[in-house]
Amino acid sequence: MAIRDVLMRGDLALTPSEEKIVRLLLTDYPTSGLGTASSLARRAGVSDPTVVRLVMKLGYDGFADFQAKLLAEVEARLHSPLLMMEAKRPTDAEDSAILAYLGSVGSALEKSVSLTPLQSYERAARLLMETKGEVVMLGGRFSRHIAGMLAGYMLQFRPGVRDLGTLSAQAFDTLAPAMAQMEALVAQIVATLSDGARERIERLEEVRHANAVTLDSAGPEENAARRMPGPKSAQPRSAQAKSVKQDQKA
Repeated sequence: MAIRDVLMRGDLALTPSEEKIVRLLLTDYPTSGLGTASSLARRAGVSDPTVVRLVMKLGYDGFADFQAKLLAEVEARLHSPLLMMEAKRPTDAEDSAILAYLGSVGSALEKSVSLTPLQSYERAARLLMETKGEVVMLGGRFSRHIAGMLAGYMLQFRPGVRDLGTLSAQAFDTLAPAMAQMEALVAQIVATLSDGARERIERLEEVRHANAVTLDSAGPEENAARRMPGPKSAQPRSAQAKSVKQDQKA
């Protein structure tokens, strides 16, 4: 099994510090693992013993054994005829801007799969669902739209979710990989929901499909999805009267 596949195993019980090392190894694979254990620990912001414990948890005798197998893997790839043929193979994308763009999106998505260990999604899902305070979403020039989508999803799972919207023109987003990671995170959250929560979401979906609307915010006093999803005509008369009074005041 390739070391990258070992790092991506879903059955690993990683500590937060070990997870930092795994993310670093996957982000700059295989270069990040070719230095010393101390340099890897320093770049990941962890201690040297943490690096040693991680590689032993992965099934290696120590960092030297881990690095030797990584070097052997690199050498095998450099001399692989199939990989050399793949690198030289012409593609139709060279003659089409559309295919070139779709190809780059596919490559970005494929890369995103190998950059984030499954434990990161599980940890993020627990933090989002178990935190007692407010969950705030913030994105960049493009990813602010993804932050808004994630906030819309999260409003169906828990209260206290707020989308900050645009705060600056600085872009710190990754477009397609960010979208895929957001959807994967939501999938992980849904997978951990109880049957009652799943049934509630299904009922909300039925209401939205029946009324051709989406959930909208009830205002700062509730900071959650509106109590009765659907058009205003479907709300109680008291709610409609309140809405009319607010419009008149405005």
